[in-house]
Amino acid sequence: MAIEKLFEKQDVTKTKHPKTCQDIIPIVSVYENGVFRHAKGRYSATYKLQNIDYNSKKKSDQENILYKWSDILNSFKGSK
Repeated sequence: MAIEKLFEKQDVTKTKHPKTCQDIIPIVSVYENGVFRHAKGRYSATYKLQNIDYNSKKKSDQENILYKWSDILNSFKGSK
């Protein structure tokens, strides 16, 4: 069978492409504390972190930064 006949028989269906971020991520509401409520009872949060020059800090300051960062990461609960 010629390759042209294969293309003739294809069913071309139109796909709706998202035009905005809201089309992809359905955000229901946004709270003042930075928490987003999505469809199906899901939530997400945003955090703004400042840039720090870790290497220029003293050893004790580096350890404090590491411990604080560890506390932040450990505060998140994993989903099962």
